[in-house]
Amino acid sequence: MATKTFITNYSGQSLVGDERDIVVSRTYYLAVIDWCKEHKISVYDSGTRGTAASFGVNLWRVEDDAQRVLFMLRWAK
Repeated sequence: MATKTFITNYSGQSLVGDERDIVVSRTYYLAVIDWCKEHKISVYDSGTRGTAASFGVNLWRVEDDAQRVLFMLRWAK
């Protein structure tokens, strides 16, 4: 899959991930996990935890296309 730049800060650092990743504020970390369990959505942190944390976000990956659409409708901004 292709990569995507999600955020670039004032010093030029960028948060880059897979184009299928979805950015959600770290504020909602536990809410995302609970919501996914409730709706039986298979999701995982995309592996950019350290970098994403410095931007105050998490990159979530939902590999199933139908589940990704539902996740985006709920969490993407």
